[in-house]
Amino acid sequence: MRIKMVSLMAGPDGVRRPGDTLDLPAGEAAALVRGGFAVQARTVAKPVSTETEAGQPELESAALGGPEETATEPEPGRKQKKGKGK
Repeated sequence: MRIKMVSLMAGPDGVRRPGDTLDLPAGEAAALVRGGFAVQARTVAKPVSTETEAGQPELESAALGGPEETATEPEPGRKQKKGKGK
């Protein structure tokens, strides 16, 4: 059964966070849903991939806006002692 976690669950088998979608055995999934720790997940159809003429998957690209980032040295200033911040 496919479920979506609504609360945090941690144990020897790992951590399951709110929003995680899991495929679990029906008994375990039903117990989590009954306890209010999860809800039954809706099934969503997988998107159909588009292929180019060469049979390769089409890649998505995004244009980057704004100026190119560059690293700069910080301006020299007065050093603060650790633990003595105001």
